Amino acid sequence: MSAHPVEGGHRIELIVREVDRLGTLSPVATRLLEAAGIDEVDVGELVRLLEMDPALSATLLRLCRTVDRGLGDRVKTVRHAVSMLGLETVRSVVLGIEVLDVLRSEEERRGAGEAPGFDVRGFWMHAVAVASASDLIAKHLRHAGLQAGEAFLAGLLHGLGRLVLHLVLPQAYDRALLVAQQRRSTSAAIERTLLGMDHHTAGRRLAERWRLPEAVRDVIWFHGQAIEGVPESSSRELVGVVTLARTLCQRQHLGWSGDFAPVAATEPLARRLGLEAGRVEAIVPQLIEEVAERCEILGLGEQSGPEVLLGAIVQANRRLGQINETLDREARALHRRARVGEAITFFHECWCGDEPVEHTLSCVSASLRQVLKPSFCAVLWWTGEQGWQLARQGPGARSECVSLPDLHVEPIALAATLSDLRGRSAPASVVLGSVEWLPEAADDGLRAMPMVMDRDLVALVLHDADVRGWNESSELAPIRAVWASAVRVAEALARSRALEDALASSNRVLGEMQAELAECESLARLGEMTAGAAHEMNNPLAVIKGRAQLLASRLGESDLGSSVSALVRAADHLSGLISELNRLACVDGPRLSEVGIEEVIERALARAGERLPGRPEVEVSGVSGGLRLRTDRELLSDALAELIVNAEESGSQAKVRVEVYEAPGDGRLYVRVVDRGRGMSERAIRHAFDPFFSEKPAGRQRGLGLARARRCIELLGGRIRLEAHREGGTIATIGLDRPCVMAPAA
Repeated sequence: MSAHPVEGGHRIELIVREVDRLGTLSPVATRLLEAAGIDEVDVGELVRLLEMDPALSATLLRLCRTVDRGLGDRVKTVRHAVSMLGLETVRSVVLGIEVLDVLRSEEERRGAGEAPGFDVRGFWMHAVAVASASDLIAKHLRHAGLQAGEAFLAGLLHGLGRLVLHLVLPQAYDRALLVAQQRRSTSAAIERTLLGMDHHTAGRRLAERWRLPEAVRDVIWFHGQAIEGVPESSSRELVGVVTLARTLCQRQHLGWSGDFAPVAATEPLARRLGLEAGRVEAIVPQLIEEVAERCEILGLGEQSGPEVLLGAIVQANRRLGQINETLDREARALHRRARVGEAITFFHECWCGDEPVEHTLSCVSASLRQVLKPSFCAVLWWTGEQGWQLARQGPGARSECVSLPDLHVEPIALAATLSDLRGRSAPASVVLGSVEWLPEAADDGLRAMPMVMDRDLVALVLHDADVRGWNESSELAPIRAVWASAVRVAEALARSRALEDALASSNRVLGEMQAELAECESLARLGEMTAGAAHEMNNPLAVIKGRAQLLASRLGESDLGSSVSALVRAADHLSGLISELNRLACVDGPRLSEVGIEEVIERALARAGERLPGRPEVEVSGVSGGLRLRTDRELLSDALAELIVNAEESGSQAKVRVEVYEAPGDGRLYVRVVDRGRGMSERAIRHAFDPFFSEKPAGRQRGLGLARARRCIELLGGRIRLEAHREGGTIATIGLDRPCVMAPAA
């Protein structure tokens, strides 16, 4: 009820409005109510009012015969009946009869007859039984100042509110009674939840409108409670009497009470009133006879005492059957809940908590087969950027996952549209039309079970299990919540792992960038140093070289001349080293132009031939498509030439291969130089691009070639790397970024 306060408020207003529209009491009943507050009552006037109603007069005379079998048969007039019964008893009887007539007239006017939940005939018999029992119990409590007639009226009308709810909201009240019967509970709490008002409040409202005696109102409002819980200002003794009488009638199965909870014992209730439990149980035979007679007097059917007792036995058997049916239903529900619990245990054994989403969904399907045993199972879930995915999981069938790019619907709206895939909704058509194996399953009755967490749809489990007899909203709610939570955990774990990968990649990129930055700074400092060194050393070297050359020409072929020639060669070597350092640190920016990849390779081979004994013979592959680049031909050729020279100098027994290819994943162009020579150590691969590094033994070169090659490729926005060939040798790969690659020439 708290979830729908507006609806509950409207329901209460409807009940109050309909209660106010119920019929009113007759003038006779109204005058009797007014007489209750007057010390001196004109008995003659009341007798005349009663005599004006022949049916009421006949009922009073018949009641006299039940009170006194001897004298009662001689009562022939209403005045004599009033004198014999007493004004209080007459008032109570007449009010009871009038209320019964009004309510039965309302039943006929509204057409509120028998219903699956509300037993009209049983209700009236129970009311008469409680009234008779209250009358008998009150006679044993004369010391409490209770009038038997007032107790009879209070017992007769104690359940007035039930009939009110039956009249104004027949279908809703019938559902409330059926729920109470299924739960084996009292109906008041169910009424407050479903209707917004219980029968105690509804009956009190009508009693106030009819201006019934205040004691009767208190009984209608507080009956069923312990005397200690009834306000002291109320008629506590009368409430206790009616509560005891009602409990006694429930235990004897006299009529239909409308409550289905286990009946309390009469002994504690009797002790609170100062009665012995044996005296209460002793009135049962007399109670049976009086119920039969008074039902006949009030027009509720002619029954003898044995017939009433037989009806009570039938009612007890019916009640026992209902209890057995409820117990059987609860046993089946308990068995289903046990299966759900076992499936949850199985799920946690299958799912370890750190599994990917796909494995989690597989565990969901496996646990669903444990509890519902479907022959087909699939899971439809939202993956964010990739849209809807459908994973099929089933015994004897391989798992497969398909994307549904044409399914455009928000997750929160999908559960309603796919509740039954045999429908003709657009999403259902998309799902059935996108997957080949779904229509066959749908012909057998495919159903969608949503997994919801925090009002968000997590996934939909599609299955063909027979769910008749299952209350999916309650019995399967625990395992659906476990599934939803697990999928959310798996999704969060996947996002966390992706974030970890991205962070690690970012850290690697950051490390590479920091290394490149440090190298650039080193090269910048090297350039400054080289420029200064070249300026300061070139002139002295020129003087040294010139004087050495002049001296060598004069000395000729002597031993001293050979030494001077070595001095000239050393000066040339030092000058070349300074020039190479200057070129490494001060490489000009790229001059981009359109060039074919074959032209770049041809120019690299020519430059490599200038440094080798002859033009290298290499195998070139991947250039037949006429691929063209927008790049700096000189920088790329210089870098490739350096790789070819290193490959030729590695002692390769096979021809050096130059391979050109595009990677389909990233669209980059790769040029790979492969040799089968002596290879490089891990230390050499790690430091190969460091200036002046070389592992060549005698006659080692300066160690600036690979450093310059990497510098050229990085200026073109690419990367260069070295790796050992698994069969021996080295693989050097140049990777050029996407902007460098152009379409092949037509």
